[in-house]
Amino acid sequence: RICREEFGFHQIELNVYDWNLPAIHCYEKAGFVRNPLKSSILSKGGETWRSVNMILTFRDHAEGQ
Repeated sequence: RICREEFGFHQIELNVYDWNLPAIHCYEKAGFVRNPLKSSILSKGGETWRSVNMILTFRDHAEGQ
């Protein structure tokens, strides 16, 4: 609400690690959807971490209102 009403954003984007399923489900419940066109991979200490990009587009903007 603050991003839309106070700052005028039409869309919010975030990244979350793919193993963090509770966070992904939380963001989905808030209206975020996965963006299959954007992801990233981080390799550190012999481990590979993948991130999922998620986007929330505010309805009033998506509907052209």
